[in-house]
Amino acid sequence: MSQSELVAQCVNFFVAGFDANVAALGHASYMMALHPDKQERVHQELVEALEKTNGELTYEALQSLKYMDSFISETFRILPAAVKIERECAQDYALGETGITIPKGMLLSIPVYCIHRDPEWFPDPEKFDPER
Repeated sequence: MSQSELVAQCVNFFVAGFDANVAALGHASYMMALHPDKQERVHQELVEALEKTNGELTYEALQSLKYMDSFISETFRILPAAVKIERECAQDYALGETGITIPKGMLLSIPVYCIHRDPEWFPDPEKFDPER
């Protein structure tokens, strides 16, 4: 890979990551506005973590923010960055004993939005609940 190609790939990563990060921050802010009680809990957890580190935001302090992590995960469940993921099958694949084979080259669509709203996996799926 040439240096120009390497730089182009790096720029691609930054541009793609920027959009996803902006969407994530926007969605988290939206959920905080809709759920001020949960926003207060995130805030309190952050204040307590900063008190333990004398106001310094360290890696360890960030790792201790368990409720914030749950809040962000639940935000991504309710408002996923991608509503579906598509992958190309790399080799023929038999689905257990169903008799169904996915042929190499077939494009598979995975409905992330639908999985995240499935009551089999998430009881009361429309409810925003970081405690789940």
